[in-house]
Formats: sequence, structure tokens, C-alpha cells
Amino acid sequence: MRETFSLAAAILALLAAFVPVVGAILGGEPTKYVGSVGLTGLLGAVFATIAAHSVARQGHAAFAPVATATLIGIWHLLVPTAYDPGGLAVATAYGGGAVLTVFAAYLVFEEIERVAFS
Repeated sequence: MRETFSLAAAILALLAAFVPVVGAILGGEPTKYVGSVGLTGLLGAVFATIAAHSVARQGHAAFAPVATATLIGIWHLLVPTAYDPGGLAVATAYGGGAVLTVFAAYLVFEEIERVAFS
């Protein structure tokens, strides 16, 4: 049961990495904003994919990819303050960033628990 939730968390983190990118494009934001969330969204998706693969193969996420995805999610929460985008971009950055951060952080804490208490 725990592996199933961990895999779902990794997949949700993967999908959430693209939410700010879609919002920035649909919101017609400047290229510098789209580039920033586009690059970090792609990186977040890469690390979330590595985490999902790790959960599927080993039953647990590798620490480094989910820790990195968590930091990228935090960046998505902060990026609207750096660029001052429009409403749709702000909403999707906060929404996608929150989902990415929460589920990636869950996998971080799960991995810490697995290593510390096993």
C-alpha cells in the first residue's frame, strides 16, 4: 500500500512540474518568465521521473532526486515574486509548486524514515 502511494506521489509531482509552464504560456507571460518556469519545470519533471522509476523498481524513492524536486517546487512558489506575472501564471505557479513541493517532500521524509529506522 505504501509503495502505491509513493508511486502516486511521484507521478503527481511529475505532473505538477508542468502546471506553472502551462499557466505561463496560456497567460501570455514574457519570455523570461516562461523560460524560467519552463526550464525549472522540465528539471522538476526529470527528477520526479527518476523518483517514480526508483519507486517502481526498488519500492522507494532515491533521496537526491526527490530532494531536488522539492527545491524546484519551492522555486515555483517563489518565482511569481521575482517576475510579477499575471493572475493565471501566479495561480498555476502556486498550485503546481505546492503540489510538487508537498509530494516530493513526502518522498524525502519517507526515504529519511526508511534509512533512519530500518
